[in-house]
Amino acid sequence: MITVNSYAEKLEIISSWFDEGPSNDEGIPLYVFTINLTQVDHKLIGEYCYVSNYGKRDDCNNPIRGKKISTGLYQVDFNSSFGGKNGLAEIKFLDKKMYWIVHRFPRYGAYSIPKESTLVLD
Repeated sequence: MITVNSYAEKLEIISSWFDEGPSNDEGIPLYVFTINLTQVDHKLIGEYCYVSNYGKRDDCNNPIRGKKISTGLYQVDFNSSFGGKNGLAEIKFLDKKMYWIVHRFPRYGAYSIPKESTLVLD
């Protein structure tokens, strides 16, 4: 879903993205990775949730903050609810997909997040 609001010469885009791994015999996916984003001008603000191990481990409600590098490309900082801080990733929008690539995993604590993921609109 994408919602677009125009106000005071700013464009705000709100979107939800997801990636889901293969399911086990009970139909439970190996992982579900979701990212909710708001874009204002050249900045991204949002959060991610990564549920893995067939639902047995979740790292959710984690902030994402980023800036535009070039058309469709953003650099974002993120943290983990397990204590990891200062992660660095790239988000690229191309052909109605979002590509997530971690350049630096969070430091100073644990985390649970994929190194790379291709997400589609929810």
